Amino acid sequence: MAEQIGILRAFILRSDKVSLTPPPSFGRPLAVPLFRKTIENYVFTKQTVKLDGYTFKNCAFVECSLLTEIGNFEIEQCFLGQTAFLFNSNALRTARLCSLLDWDQSPMLKATIYPNGSVTVKG
Repeated sequence: MAEQIGILRAFILRSDKVSLTPPPSFGRPLAVPLFRKTIENYVFTKQTVKLDGYTFKNCAFVECSLLTEIGNFEIEQCFLGQTAFLFNSNALRTARLCSLLDWDQSPMLKATIYPNGSVTVKG
């Protein structure tokens, strides 16, 4: 896979036309990380946490700001206490589009909230 990405980069550098969509054989856009690092059982306190590129499992965010730019993250059964959400770039456009939704008519788009108060956001 790394060899294919290297070939694609070399092609883009030599080409006059640049496409944001890679050829179908490469499978994914280059802007999306190929994997996510998992962080488990960690408590974040009073900090800005960049979500993209990570899966958070059983973590707690206390008085934090959670930032996403491309939406490439997962949150599994984490606790959010006095947490702010920050959206930039593509994620900001998506958040603005979602503000138009009737959430009662779009239940598949909602985060899962468990009886113990933890939250899961994944797609």
